[in-house]
Amino acid sequence: LLKKNVKKFFKAKDEDLEEFKDYFKDPSDRGLTKLLPSGHIVCALGSTDIGLIAHEMFHVTVLYADTLGIAFNIDNHESYAYFLQYMITIIHEQIK
Repeated sequence: LLKKNVKKFFKAKDEDLEEFKDYFKDPSDRGLTKLLPSGHIVCALGSTDIGLIAHEMFHVTVLYADTLGIAFNIDNHESYAYFLQYMITIIHEQIK
């Protein structure tokens, strides 16, 4: 059901979601973040561990900035930090 919804919503193909196939067999305490060809970023979290959330949201932050053409460097790392904080806060509010 989730794969069907992800495919429909993000206009993803089976090959776009191949990495998620093994992930959903045993997500345990892992996460998986992927940039789809459509430009959407999909992130799966295997637990609500704050360390895992921070780890995967860092990947989301980097991928999002890359899609905007913003390379991480000393002059713009604060924008990365604000976006990362925003994403973690949203997730934290949903799970507490």
